[in-house]
Amino acid sequence: MEDRPLVEAALKGDENSFKELIAAYQTKLYNLAFYFMGNEHDAADLSQETWCRVFKQLNTFKFNCSFYTWVCKILRNFYLDNYVRKQYRKREVSFNESINRIPELEPSAGLEKEQLNKIIKTAIDKLQDDFRITLVLIDLQGFSYEEVAKITKVSLGTVRSRLSRARSKLREIFLKMGTF
Repeated sequence: MEDRPLVEAALKGDENSFKELIAAYQTKLYNLAFYFMGNEHDAADLSQETWCRVFKQLNTFKFNCSFYTWVCKILRNFYLDNYVRKQYRKREVSFNESINRIPELEPSAGLEKEQLNKIIKTAIDKLQDDFRITLVLIDLQGFSYEEVAKITKVSLGTVRSRLSRARSKLREIFLKMGTF
């Protein structure tokens, strides 16, 4: 879907165009917020605050990346500024929340799907923020390396390095857990 006509109309004051943009990306943005926050309440707050900021900053969008990439950049910056840098402590994720947010996986080594999803979520949560964000954006949200570089404001090489290190750290975590 081409967002440019909707963004341009929203810039001219067309509320319906902005509502269409929200409708197009609301679920994806909420899911990304959930990966960062770890629970539904905080994810809803983060995604809502992101949409408020998008509305206020829409006139700064330069069309040099996709609209959704730009929105994710705003979400990431707000998350880092207001949760990570203020030493925000994530609440525990309920078991039901975690299994509903992780992509479908086949059980292995006799583990039930629910147990496997819980193990993966726990391992991802142990990663350093930069590694976790990169891993979630690429492996779970499906962003390209280039899009992640724009969202995180780092070079393409840094994205590749962070992803490689995140995957390596995950392997170490899984080995220590004796899971795989």
